[in-house]
Formats: sequence, structure tokens, C-alpha cells
Amino acid sequence: MKKPVTKRQKPSKRDVAANTSPKDNSAGNVKNNKTTDGISSQIISPLKVITRDFTGIDIENIIQLSNDIIISLGNDHKIRTINKAGCKALGYPQKKIIGENWFDRFVTPSMRMSALKSLQGLFSGEEDSMDYTVIPILNKKEEEHLIEWEGLVLKDTEGSTKGILLSGRDITQQKRVEKELIQSEWDMALAQKIARLGSWVYNMDTHEVRLSNETHHIFETNPKAFQGTYKAFLKLIHPDDRQRVDASHQESFRTGKGHQVEYRVPLADDTERIIYEESKVFLDDLDNPLKARGIVQDITERKKVEEALRHSERELSIAQKIGKMGNWVYDIETDELWWSDEVYRIFGLRRKEFSASYQAFLNTVHPEDREFVDNTNKKIMDNKKTYSIDHRIVLPDGTLRTVHQECKTFYNEQGKPQKLRGIVQDITERKQAEEKLKIYQEQLLHAEKLSSIGKLSASIAHEINNPLFGIRNVLERTRMCVPLKEADEDFIEMAISETDRIAKLTRRLNNFFSPTRENKEPVQINRVLEEIVLLTQKELTDRNIRLKTHYSDVLPEVTAFPDQIKQVALNLFQNAMDAIPETGGEISMSTYHQDSHLYFTVKDNGVGMTEEIQKEIFEPFFTTKPKEEGTGLGLWVTHGIVQSHGGFIEVNSQCGKGTSFTVSLPML
Repeated sequence: MKKPVTKRQKPSKRDVAANTSPKDNSAGNVKNNKTTDGISSQIISPLKVITRDFTGIDIENIIQLSNDIIISLGNDHKIRTINKAGCKALGYPQKKIIGENWFDRFVTPSMRMSALKSLQGLFSGEEDSMDYTVIPILNKKEEEHLIEWEGLVLKDTEGSTKGILLSGRDITQQKRVEKELIQSEWDMALAQKIARLGSWVYNMDTHEVRLSNETHHIFETNPKAFQGTYKAFLKLIHPDDRQRVDASHQESFRTGKGHQVEYRVPLADDTERIIYEESKVFLDDLDNPLKARGIVQDITERKKVEEALRHSERELSIAQKIGKMGNWVYDIETDELWWSDEVYRIFGLRRKEFSASYQAFLNTVHPEDREFVDNTNKKIMDNKKTYSIDHRIVLPDGTLRTVHQECKTFYNEQGKPQKLRGIVQDITERKQAEEKLKIYQEQLLHAEKLSSIGKLSASIAHEINNPLFGIRNVLERTRMCVPLKEADEDFIEMAISETDRIAKLTRRLNNFFSPTRENKEPVQINRVLEEIVLLTQKELTDRNIRLKTHYSDVLPEVTAFPDQIKQVALNLFQNAMDAIPETGGEISMSTYHQDSHLYFTVKDNGVGMTEEIQKEIFEPFFTTKPKEEGTGLGLWVTHGIVQSHGGFIEVNSQCGKGTSFTVSLPML
């Protein structure tokens, strides 16, 4: 507790008209005017009343009716008299108070010495009065009250001090309110500083604007230099925003409604702050605008964060679009599903078209994958693990896509699954590429096998030629040296002819599988086709396939790589044989020339092809044959060889009627 403080020459907070008389209807100069009906309204203290000579006024009655505590103390510090207000404040009847030592009994123990010191001047007679000193007292309930005291010296007829008279008013509540107000103002200032939130008041009659300290801090203005007018306030706002803000204020003043507005405030260092302002207009009894009160908040950092967030979201959206990857969140409790924009693009849906529930998602999954996806989601909720799966989805237009999903479950404090968070990526193209790569690998292996077969065939042809040459020599010598019958000579001649045919076949087989020559040379197409027929004659017979040929008698040569042209012819002829059903059929080959191009056609009456298949037959690894029978490279290679020779290839086919391939090559 602070020491009692004597405040001299300072008006008391009690300077209001005291209700110290039943009648108080006088007014005027106290010094010159006296009244018998009351006291001057300027007399506010009972002690001041007592010290004046008011004829006819019952001073005792004034003391008893006063709301202030009034007591008289003897030089021995004992209480001689106390009024009703004093008894009420102390909580005792008068008889329990009279005669008690004032300081020992009723003054707060820790303040007794300082209180006695404050009143010592009165007791000693050195001072006639004491103005407004706070001395705390204790009541019956041991409750401390702060009392603001005035004091007078009491003297006997001889002028000797016989005691003092004290008048006190309880200011405990007032001090508490003042303290709370100070604390509240301090808390408000601190809160404004922390929140970077300031306040202002605008008086519409005087056009005065008062800014809080934090508002000055936000605007970086000097409170002493600020002129405190509405115009001065507007000058603080960025010139480009000033008119808009003023218009918003004026509309708010005119309608009597508050407003919300954002604007910029330029600072001395050429930077800017972004301000959010909100206000309320207060009206008088006639509904005329009287005052406006508002708050301002520095939202510069928030705006930066919001812009950074928007930038991040834009970058994320772009990244998701490029990577064909989106993210999603599923609330298990509410069955609400949130998708990013890219997820909607992947699934070919619009937000308005999607009910955003778990079942709605399952409906987009391919029927054959739906149970697998549903079971996987349910399983991770139980085992608290993440999952990574691939599955198919069906777009609204029926298109199939393959997506990759990864998901993690989030749980509440009770361990109950609460949300699923995951990503989804369109991997359709990747899956197609993987599938093609798999086919490429299989066909590469097959091509390697074919290469091995070619090498083996060439080796076999070489090995056959050696003994075959010996057999022919033996037959020739037998025919020349051994007398034979005519029939035997015919047999010998037939054997020699067959050995020549075998030699011719092995030679051609070796040429077919030998590496491509570096230079082009003249090629006779009719001869190439005849060699193909010779190589496939047995298979044609075994499969009951009839062969018809229509070769041009006068056919110019073409400049080409012979083995590549042979490969083209063999591929087309082999495809024609494969298209013939097991019951047999017919293949026809023809050659002719027109203008500067030579043409040869391979035609069959087999199963034929649809238009869709015809569009893809020249694509690599496309085949209608079983994997073990076809590589899907034959026609692709054929097409490439023809184009590399400056020619073109055409196909004409009908289902059930057969197919024809026509190759055109430039002539010499």
C-alpha cells in the first residue's frame, strides 16, 4: 500500500453540489450571499460548511445527513464523535466506536505510522487544515477501503488544540474502476499492437479525427504533427486509392451505416502498407450522423501470404496439369470428397456434374476393378498403412483410362479413421508405352531368333553344297564311264537334275539371308517372284493353295537392293498364304508397268480385313495373328523398304473376300 499523499491546491473529485441539506435551491456567490434555506452549491465539503458562519444552519444535522464519513478525534487519538455514514462504513454501532483509538483500531496496520505522520501537523496545531489525503481503513469484516480525507483543527475557547475533525469519502470503487480502466486501456493498446489493429474516431460536427497510438504506428505518423482533421486523414492514403476511400466514407456517413474498405498507405521509405478498415456510424436522437468509429488493421503480411498461397496454388495446378496428377481428400464422417481441378480433368468430369461422394467415385471405376479398389480402401483404414494401386476408370464418353493412386489414412485422437488423403495420376500413356515396350521386347527376341535361323540356314546350305557337289560328280562319272541301259541313263539324268535343283535352292536360301549389299543394282521383279514361288512350292501344295501368275513379258528392271525387294515379296506372299483358310484357296501374282513405275500385286481370296485393321496394319508390332505366329513387324518393314526405294504400297481388302497388296517402284 502506498503512503498517504496530501494533495494541496488541487480540486477534489468531490467538487459537485453536496446534498447536505434537505433544501438546496440557492445559488450565487458564497462570499457575499448567505441563506437560511440551504448552502451554496459551490460548497461541496461538510468541513467547509462547518468553518463558515451560517446563521441558523444546524451544523450537527448537516454532519449527520452527510454521505461522507465525519469523525472527531481527541489529542489522544480516540474517537469522540462519528456520524451515521462513518458507522456504516466501519460496520459498528456508534457506541462500539466512540472511545476507540482511531489509528490502532480502524487504520490499516501497515499504514498507521504514515497516517499518523500525515495528521501530525493538525494535532500539533502547526496546520489548520489538511486537504485530500488517502488513508485506508478496515471495517468489521476486515475489508480494506480507500478513504480520501480532509481535516480541520478543533480548538477550545482559549485557542488551544483539543483535537481534529476529519471528513472522508470512500474512493475504493473509484480507484478500482480507474485501475481497471488503465489496465483495459493498456490491454487494448497491447492487443492493437500485437494484432496491428488501430482505431479512430471522427466527429462529424467538428471534422476532428482522433487516431489511436497503434494507428499512428501503422501509418507511421507523428501524433504531434498530425493535424487531426478528416482531410489530414485522407492525405495519409495512397493517391490512387484516396477518392475511392473518401467515396466509401461519404456513403457510410450519408446512410448512417458502416463500411469495409481496403486501401494502401505509402510510407516514408517508398514502401506501402495494405490497410483493412471497418467502421460504424453513431446517430443522434434525430437519426443524424454524429460520430463514426472505426478500426484499421495492417494486412500487408496477410496479403503477401495470400498472394504467395495463390501463386503456390497456381504453380501446383500447372505442375499437376503437366504431370497429369491431382490430389483429393475424403472425409469419412461426412462422406464428402474433394478433388483438385486436375482430378476432374483426369476423370473427364465437371464439378457441377459430380456429387463428390465415395460412391460417386466408385461409379467412375471400371466395373472389373471396382471391388478391388473398394476393398483396398477399406483395408488401409484398418491396418493404418498407405496404399499404391493402379486401376482403370471409365470417362463419361466411354473412354478408358488407367490411373495410379496413392493414399494415406488420418485418424482422430481416439484412433478412429477420419480422413483419407491421396493423389491420382493419369498413367494411360505410360501403361500403353509399357505394353508396347513389352511387345517390342518379345518381338526383338523373335527377330533375334529369326536372325539365328537365317545364320543357321546359310550354314546348312553351305554344308549341303559340299556333299551335293560330290554326289553330282559321282553321277556325272557314272553316266560317262559305266555302260547303262537307256532307262538307267534317264534315272541318272533325273538325279543330276535334282542335285542341280537342290544346289539352286540352297544358293538362293543363302542369298536371301545374307546381309544387304551396300549398293543398289538392277533387279528383275519377275525373277524375284519366281524365286519366292520356288521357295514356297511345297507349302502351297500341302495347304491346297492354287497359284496363278500374270507376269508382263516386257518388264523393265528397277534399281534396288535385291535382298530387300525379295523380303518385300516374301512378306506379302507369306501374309497371303496365312490369310487362306485350312480348306484351301487361291493366290495370284501379277506384274505390269505404267508410265515411269513398275507394279506388282499379290492377291488372295482369304479372310480379308476390316477398315479399322487396314488403318493399322503398317504400324509396328500390330498383328492379328497369335503372338507365337506373328511379330507385327512384317508389313511395317515392308512399308519402310518400299518408301526407302521411292515407291508406295496400297492395300485393298474386304472381309470374307480377300486382300490385295500392290507395290509401286520407280523404273530405271
